[in-house]
Amino acid sequence: MNTNSSSYHTRNSKTGKNNLHETCNDYALYYIEQQASSSLPTKKPVKLSELINETINQTDAGYSYYILDKGIFIVVPHEALIAIDEGVSEKELHLHRVSKEDYEIAVAVENEDPNYIGLPDDLMVDPGEMMLGFIETVESDEIYDQLQDAFLKLDSFASLLKILDENDLLKTWFAIRDDHYRKVALQWCEQYQVEYVE
Repeated sequence: MNTNSSSYHTRNSKTGKNNLHETCNDYALYYIEQQASSSLPTKKPVKLSELINETINQTDAGYSYYILDKGIFIVVPHEALIAIDEGVSEKELHLHRVSKEDYEIAVAVENEDPNYIGLPDDLMVDPGEMMLGFIETVESDEIYDQLQDAFLKLDSFASLLKILDENDLLKTWFAIRDDHYRKVALQWCEQYQVEYVE
């Protein structure tokens, strides 16, 4: 902390005395800045391959987050967030099949705790859109029609992968998909200023 007169002590040009009011303001601002910086969580580097896998394998059971100071991934169950919205007390959590730990994490997430960062969601990654884009690149009309038919019928993703596998296109699909997820993961790291390791 620099407490030189040029930085923190101002002198009244008429009286030649230190302006106590301005000096106190300077110290107050410094204190607030120090408190804000000390409250920020320590950011542990994320392993890029794990971030990609966690993003790919997100489920409908809840929302996925990365805990900055621990360097781990978690899933906050929907039930925990619903319990907060409904004002469920901690004593009643078991009736809603919500653990105390999940509830406490959900509270932190709801309060926008900077230690919890949400993983890329459907707004950043849409597997359906990716698959549709890939189908458009297929040169064989026959294979293209098969894939389009399965896609428009809303068949399971597994059925689409089966068609790709039967036509030796599965490796190509995964290579394109993984490249896309890697780009999304790198954008996520940049957005939240999280260092990563390969």
